[in-house]
Amino acid sequence: MGATDTQRLLAKLASLGKSDDWVHDAVWALRTSNDDVKLGVLQASKERAVALVDELLKRAGDTTAAYLKACLTPFDGNKLRQGVDLSCLEEPLNPRLPVPWRTADALFNERADLRSLLVSAAEEPQAATAHRLCQHVGGVLTFQPGDGTSDVYTALSTFTVVERTLMLLRDHVPGPHIRMDRNGTDTSRATGERLRPDFMCWVDGALLLKGEETAPEADMGAAVEQLRDRLSVAWDEGLLPGVQPPCMLGYAAAGHKLQFFCIKRLGGASKPLVRVWPISCVMDLRTPVGRAGALNATCNAYRLMAGFAMSLTAVRPCRALGEVVKCGGSSVTLLQGFVRKTIRQFTTHHAAYATFELLQAVYAAVSKPEHRSSIVQACGPGSDGGPALHRAADDDDLPTYVVHLAPVGAPVSGPPGTERELAQAVRGALTGLAALHSEGFVHRDVRWPNLVKLPDDGRWLLVDLEHAGREGDDCSQPPYPLRHWGSDTLAPNGAYTAASDLKMLAQQLLAAVPFRLGGQGSDLRQRLCDGAVSAADALRHEWFELHA
Repeated sequence: MGATDTQRLLAKLASLGKSDDWVHDAVWALRTSNDDVKLGVLQASKERAVALVDELLKRAGDTTAAYLKACLTPFDGNKLRQGVDLSCLEEPLNPRLPVPWRTADALFNERADLRSLLVSAAEEPQAATAHRLCQHVGGVLTFQPGDGTSDVYTALSTFTVVERTLMLLRDHVPGPHIRMDRNGTDTSRATGERLRPDFMCWVDGALLLKGEETAPEADMGAAVEQLRDRLSVAWDEGLLPGVQPPCMLGYAAAGHKLQFFCIKRLGGASKPLVRVWPISCVMDLRTPVGRAGALNATCNAYRLMAGFAMSLTAVRPCRALGEVVKCGGSSVTLLQGFVRKTIRQFTTHHAAYATFELLQAVYAAVSKPEHRSSIVQACGPGSDGGPALHRAADDDDLPTYVVHLAPVGAPVSGPPGTERELAQAVRGALTGLAALHSEGFVHRDVRWPNLVKLPDDGRWLLVDLEHAGREGDDCSQPPYPLRHWGSDTLAPNGAYTAASDLKMLAQQLLAAVPFRLGGQGSDLRQRLCDGAVSAADALRHEWFELHA
């Protein structure tokens, strides 16, 4: 076909009433076809031409994954460990990001310098069938941010340019496991000051990218300070002792302005110094130049994160910093140095098991100096360092229970693989129960998920005191029994006693272990089931000395 027929064919495709993305895909499908197919489309009726092109598109397939693999070669994993500079995020991809030909023509006519980051799909054979990528890039470049003054408009811009781009890469590039989340609005005010970033991106469990967003452009400095203050390390250092966290990547968005930063935490966890420095220019998302730069920077951020993930090998954080884990009506969030636990609509859904006043008393009792290393501790946000109730702005009858807990430990789902480790775990559980029992309280939910292991010293700690109660309370009527109680958990009179805790420990922790329990361990299990020993007495059993 000559140049005239080619122009007629382009005009014919544009007249078919289909989207620009469809026309772009059609151009590429026809470019790889012979002249007979092209003439057939040119001479066909509109309906027949659409049918012919649709059939070509079915056969063409989408090569977005192959194109992205070529242009997203991971950076050296050490770059994030050492610190990132401007050259990384501003480096043009090779091959460049493809743009639908119509969009490219309009953009390049106005700004020829965009060719350093972008390539028209009509000029790049390798992008001929990278349909999803081309559509996404074209959509970002033609996106028009809103002019409102709400933070929502800023979040929509960064979602379109940064988050949706990362979603596309995650879905098409084999590599690290990527998860993303946003810090939603909490009408209960349970978060107090917001402790999580506005946007978070975890790569294989490490928080490697975060974002802070605000509506007024004049508040860019405040957004940068929030990058410094909120979750400024990739993982909780207590969960990976001896492993140096990498630098983090972050973006600050204020109004229509966006800038990327590198975040490095210096010094120890007790007196951290956080350094934040820019690794991109300030990009104006109202302009195609700014959006193209943000797209390119986001792709390079992915390359940095992918390179670091490849270098991690077998070392992975066991809990993701900033991630919210929900279970029923409660949620648990790992923050820097502590865990925040919340229970929504506390008076409706939980107070029947343990009132707020009782839980305050429990945490106050175990906070005594002699118990502080024996069981989980509350460290705020209540005025006395214990639990707090935050009432919803729209309904004072639906308060949210909030407690901050320390130290941070690795979660447990079942018994360890050796009897020695089992003895250490049971010792930790008994130590916590002994502290509770000495103050007249019982735990009432002794199970593996309510233990954590402290990686730095190997200790096991009893946690989750939200079902605790006073020793000897009648638990024979609803809402009891709890799900994991046995038929013989309660005393004959229906009371839940200290012996009930120990029986539950024997049935939950010392049964169904993945090995044959030795004679001493079996003896302790039987004594606990029979109620023959207290928690303090059980800690002196010879089984623990045997496996010390």
